[in-house]
Amino acid sequence: YQHGRAHVPGVQTDELGRVLRSIHVWSDHLHIAGIADFVLEREGELIPLEHKHGKMGNWLNDHIQLCAQALCLEERTGHVVERGEIFYWKNRRRERIALDKLLRTRTVEAINRAFELLRAGRFPPPLDHPGKCRDCSLEAICLPRETLKMIEEDQRG
Repeated sequence: YQHGRAHVPGVQTDELGRVLRSIHVWSDHLHIAGIADFVLEREGELIPLEHKHGKMGNWLNDHIQLCAQALCLEERTGHVVERGEIFYWKNRRRERIALDKLLRTRTVEAINRAFELLRAGRFPPPLDHPGKCRDCSLEAICLPRETLKMIEEDQRG
């Protein structure tokens, strides 16, 4: 599947089962919501599948995003989601992620920490890393270059 198709909602059936695209997921318990690129239904198993622009690596943030989607799916469906997958377009690799207890704990901790920062009115500074930002789907929302420029101008007075 091409990454562009991930953002067009729909359902397809293939020889292995159903493929749901651009699925809204949310958790009332964790107070989070998002959109899963794909959810594969394979022999009664739900498998979230994310597509990323960059290269495959041990990206904890990608794993946490995938796990958060799985937690949402579990809450909505009552089914345990044991694994997920991430496809990296830059090197055309697909990584299988075990959604184990450690990753689930880290995911909930990251969500809780994000809410703590929001409540305190503190936001992490933007990254000054053009390559990472270029491959990030949130660049247009985060506006790291613009934010860094405003910080620099503010510090100069």
